[in-house]
Amino acid sequence: MRNIEQHFADVGLRCRLQKRPIVNANHDIVQMDIRTRKGKEEFLIWPGHEDNQIHVLGKDKSFQQLVLFVKEPVREFTVTTHFGRTDPRDRKGALQDFMEMQRLRPSDVVSVNMDQRLISYRDKTVEGKRRFLTGMDECHYFMTQMTQPVSTVREAHDALRAPSLNSGDKFKRQGEWFFTEAKNLTAEDIRMGIIRKKRHIGDRGGNPHVADEVLFLKDGRMFVRGRVRHVDHKTKKFSQWMLVRGNTETSVSRGATWID
Repeated sequence: MRNIEQHFADVGLRCRLQKRPIVNANHDIVQMDIRTRKGKEEFLIWPGHEDNQIHVLGKDKSFQQLVLFVKEPVREFTVTTHFGRTDPRDRKGALQDFMEMQRLRPSDVVSVNMDQRLISYRDKTVEGKRRFLTGMDECHYFMTQMTQPVSTVREAHDALRAPSLNSGDKFKRQGEWFFTEAKNLTAEDIRMGIIRKKRHIGDRGGNPHVADEVLFLKDGRMFVRGRVRHVDHKTKKFSQWMLVRGNTETSVSRGATWID
């Protein structure tokens, strides 16, 4: 297990195996996180029960990324976290949005502290094999769960590519979002659509991607214009409407703890 730290170091990443659980949950589950220590980011891994499997499948020094394999049985645990800390709306609405985003049922909730915006809920690990692409993105460390059984960083990149993108399509990317030229957008589409200012893109959780303008169409397509900001990525700026497409990462990854 100790060689995992070396695999991360081989591609220029900092990783520390923990001597105790990262969060106060079931000590037998695998726990992973990204935190800052002495001004530098690092991956933290708590391997949990000795029967858990966790190892590196592939790595790429040029990208400073690797593919991590995790396998453990189904185990229940309790999560305590904040909801809507930066949401300007009422607490009740922020709680409802959080529960929808995490796909929580009322029976999953253990307790709620509305004043502190804290929620505790029951969760469980996912049975079967899981693969995570981890490493350095534009400016910060990241970790994303794959939906396909990849073994190399290149395979992970290909798998994460927005499914509606063709190989020859030109695009700009910010994290999990791809932006392409709005070729078929008409003036009538814009007139019939809904435009929102300073709007989040998508509902995948974590730190939001916020666009100056977001255009929603009835057919489900979404477009952005102006600046698109995210705390972990360089700001993108578009003078024209751009079509938004998401990658294939798991939008809600139950049974793991990390920062997007």
